Amino acid sequence: RNGGHLAFLGGVCAAGASLSFVFALSYLSVANVVFMLAAAPVFAAAGGWLLLRETLTRNTLVAMALVLLGIGIMSSTSLGTGRAIGFAFALSTTLCFAGLAVVSRIGGGTSMLPAGVWAGTINLLAMPLLFNDLAAVSVHDATLAIISGGVLTAGGATCFMIGARHVPAAVLPMLSLTE
Repeated sequence: RNGGHLAFLGGVCAAGASLSFVFALSYLSVANVVFMLAAAPVFAAAGGWLLLRETLTRNTLVAMALVLLGIGIMSSTSLGTGRAIGFAFALSTTLCFAGLAVVSRIGGGTSMLPAGVWAGTINLLAMPLLFNDLAAVSVHDATLAIISGGVLTAGGATCFMIGARHVPAAVLPMLSLTE
C-alpha cells in the first residue's frame, strides 16, 4: 500500500520483464536475448528524457543510435531464421526492464521495494496459467528456484530499487547488465 500506483506499475514492468525473459530463452539463444537487453539503457534514457526531462548528451545519443543499429542488424538475422516470436519476447523483456527503471525514477523518494512484491505476486499467479506441467518440477529444483528468486533476485531487485533514487534512468539498466 505504501508504494501506491507507481509500485504496482513497477511490479507489472518487473513481472513482464521476467516472464518475457523466460519465453525469449525458449526461442532464442541466451546470447541473443542478453544482446537485446543491451538496448534497455537506450529505452530507459528515452523514457527518462520524455517523462522526467533527464538530459541526453550528444555522446549518449550517438551511443543510443549505435546500439539500435547493432540490434537491428542482429534482429534481422533472428527474424530471417523464423524466430520472430523470440525476438518479440526479448524486445518485451527489454521494454519492460526499461519501464521499471523509469517508473523507479518517477517514484523519487517513494520506496519502490513494494514493486518487487507485486512482481512476485503477478509471477506466482501467472505461472499456472502459462506453464502446463508445474507438477513435474522436483522438490530439489523448486528449492533451488525459491533460493534463487527469494534470495539472489530479491537482493538484486532491492539494490536496484534503492539505487533508482540516485542515478538517471538510463544508468540503472546499464549497471544491471554488468552482471
